[in-house]
Amino acid sequence: MDVHTAYADETLSTGKIMRTLVDWLAHRLWPFVFCLLLYVAVIGPELISAASTLAVLVGLALLAVLLAWGYLLLRRGFTHKE
Repeated sequence: MDVHTAYADETLSTGKIMRTLVDWLAHRLWPFVFCLLLYVAVIGPELISAASTLAVLVGLALLAVLLAWGYLLLRRGFTHKE
């Protein structure tokens, strides 16, 4: 096994782990609720009302990620078959 093959195998397993983590988070309600409460209570107001344009954009980007995550949870909840 050469160095490139070993690196490709390592990268593949890391990608697989990240994909599994994202799938797990996307289908659980409590991490979403925790992140949403954290954003609304602490992070969001600070970033959106910041003087820096970059901070405001980061705050809005985080809000967009939370909205997309919520959409995934709602879509899965309405289309989930027992």
